[in-house]
Amino acid sequence: MLPDFPKLKKKIQNLNNQSINNRIRMYNGLLNYFRKISIPEGNTFVTIQENGNIKEGNFEKIESNKVSFDPKEIEKMTPEDISSKYDELAKSFAESQSKMIFERIDESAREVGNIFDAQGKKLTFDDILSSLEKIQIDFDESGNYRNLVITVSPDLLELLTKIILESEKIPENKKRFDEMIERKREEWRVRESNRKLVG
Repeated sequence: MLPDFPKLKKKIQNLNNQSINNRIRMYNGLLNYFRKISIPEGNTFVTIQENGNIKEGNFEKIESNKVSFDPKEIEKMTPEDISSKYDELAKSFAESQSKMIFERIDESAREVGNIFDAQGKKLTFDDILSSLEKIQIDFDESGNYRNLVITVSPDLLELLTKIILESEKIPENKKRFDEMIERKREEWRVRESNRKLVG
């Protein structure tokens, strides 16, 4: 009978899982902006929204069947081969996670009517400002906004970048943006004050 090393196998498994999770976060940069919490049991969760509404949800399974290991090849695999498989697996999971995240964000935004639709017209600075007005923005202790991430399709990225760079050269646009940020900063101060009073 061959010897068994359960503690060592468990340690290796944990290291492998950690390696894959780190790669998933690398390929899905969006995850780096979310707080991570562990839930030891249960198959449902409750979300308390800013307006006080309570929403119950179910955990969703994310699977990847795009990556497989052939048992006959495992003995011949080099560390580089294994690393490449981990990369494939991480990319596949990151893709599934991103899809799910954007679907849930879209559902939530539509639920509360927090959608901006340009209706096929070319994107403008006013459109960007209107979109930012609809979201909650957080700030750090120095009053600088943080975690403000705009996610767009590759097709839209060039146009969005151009609009933002051009708007910085127009004093009126810069003023309107600064005024919007100041309103958001004040909203954040009120939120933080209320949170500290409650907590």
